[in-house]
Amino acid sequence: MHLGFDQITGLFYEGRTTKNGHGLHPTPVITPASFSSDINNPLNGLPDGPFIDDQKIIFREDSFDPVTKIRRGRFYSSSNQQQWHSTPHPGGEYRLKTTIGGAAMTLPTFQNVKVSGSFPEFPRKQYTIALGSVAASTLWTVVGIEMISSGEELVTLRARSTMGALPELLEHHLPNNERNVVLQAVEKLSNDLYRSGPESIVDHCRDLAEHVLRAKIRLSSPAFSGGELSSLVDIFKTSFKDFRNIPNCAESIRIHHQRRKTAIQDKTSARPLMAQDAELCVYCIGSILVDLGWARWL
Repeated sequence: MHLGFDQITGLFYEGRTTKNGHGLHPTPVITPASFSSDINNPLNGLPDGPFIDDQKIIFREDSFDPVTKIRRGRFYSSSNQQQWHSTPHPGGEYRLKTTIGGAAMTLPTFQNVKVSGSFPEFPRKQYTIALGSVAASTLWTVVGIEMISSGEELVTLRARSTMGALPELLEHHLPNNERNVVLQAVEKLSNDLYRSGPESIVDHCRDLAEHVLRAKIRLSSPAFSGGELSSLVDIFKTSFKDFRNIPNCAESIRIHHQRRKTAIQDKTSARPLMAQDAELCVYCIGSILVDLGWARWL
């Protein structure tokens, strides 16, 4: 199937070929898309702006469930400008030369893409698709691909925007001497949540866990100079026995961070980090902050 976009009227046309098009009404929701093979930079390939005629790949939404955050639709790739012949569009009048039984026009054209060729290891491997532009984007995980009667592939996507929502920080509860450091670490994690892959997110979780545990220890031992997360966990286990959940959460983050290293993967046969692993680490950070009284779940 082909899609044609009228830049002047904003109307879309569809046809098995561009010689027998028909107008689409209501106008479909069309979004720029990117299939990035770089899991740590999934936004790579997204355009700077929303202009449809400049896009290499677009997503045509067929349905969206706001409760489950499930989106279904089809993908198309650019076929440049092509000559179209179409029946009258139900959403507007012709603006171009009419021919017998329809109209002739030159439109930016997109052809349906079978995405299964871009995801050869699906469903064994998890694939992420970015939708939108560099300035305004969302990440989606491919959860299903099925052939439909038109010969196109209908793709089911699940939003990654549900990933580990951080709790609301209670800034006035943060230790004065450590407030800026903790806030900066939280901001880095927040900015990375929906823009980066699991390894980068776990990195930021580890950094934030170190800053938070160190800040808590310095409340009772101002001269404490710090240490890596493993030593901070040990201190919490022996000196802060009322906070049993905190060292367990921090230890989980530390283990996941270790698994991102190639040497650890080779030594222990650990699998690569997945989005769900990063989500767990984000929830662990949230639990640590809430247990300390420095944040609250919304």
